[in-house]
Amino acid sequence: MSTPKPRLEYIPVDDRVVELKPGEFNVRRSGYDREVEELANNIKKIGILQPIIVNKVGNKYIVIAGQRRYLAAKKAGLKEIPAIVYENLDRRQAIEISLSEAIHRVDVGDADLMDAVTFLYGVYGKVSAVAQILGKSEQWVRKYLKMEKVLPEEVKKDKDIGVETKSALADLGRKVSDTLGEEKANELILKTAKEIKEKGIKGGDAKKLIKAVEKVALEKPKNNVEEIIKTAEQLFEKEKAREKEEKEKPLLEPNTIIIKLPPDTYEALDKASRVKMKDKEEVAVEYITIGLYRDGFLERA
Repeated sequence: MSTPKPRLEYIPVDDRVVELKPGEFNVRRSGYDREVEELANNIKKIGILQPIIVNKVGNKYIVIAGQRRYLAAKKAGLKEIPAIVYENLDRRQAIEISLSEAIHRVDVGDADLMDAVTFLYGVYGKVSAVAQILGKSEQWVRKYLKMEKVLPEEVKKDKDIGVETKSALADLGRKVSDTLGEEKANELILKTAKEIKEKGIKGGDAKKLIKAVEKVALEKPKNNVEEIIKTAEQLFEKEKAREKEEKEKPLLEPNTIIIKLPPDTYEALDKASRVKMKDKEEVAVEYITIGLYRDGFLERA
């Protein structure tokens, strides 16, 4: 069923003809009262900058996006407000429009986005359908579904942790839960997230620490969470020091050779490097040395 075409008009700021359904169409769930107050003050100074979206059913306008703007306009004393008006949408169409509008706004929290994506996936059952409705990639949708399923609520709602770090933490939980058990995996996620926040670790470094935590957790599952994180931090710091040393090395040292590897060999070397948490050059030397010993070209001391 196609969505009806909307029109732009001014509607009254009047609770007798305008209906709000906060629990159904409002994607944003935090800081509401404070933000209504702040927005009302802005509206008094510069007016409404963006129309709300409503579904007209009979003589009622049901707000499906912009409830905060409507409440702020009312608080600011406006008599009418610009609105994009649809008519006679069914519940599914109204929720789709609400989520699609909200999900592209920068002030929507990660936890709310996870809820929105999970709701639509529950309705349609296909990642491709959710991606099409929201105008996002399937990879983006899968990332939010994964975070919603795996992350503890405290981490989902934490605004100080970036979405890519949250995604990496969700990967951590998914990969260690069978080995550690769900309860211990959740504790590991929470304490790793806390460590990342307290030490101000960002971006790629956060992902590297999380990867180190995963490695230690799988290798030493009987260790308690604090021991796992402490050991992982030692690995992480060692890796950072090694990377720094690598950057400071001369471009070519004595006894250096440059080899062009076939794609499959390079991919295998890259995989071995990540598993061993060593740089590719170090791993390559290790395997070349093993081969030279095996074939008798290199004698052991």
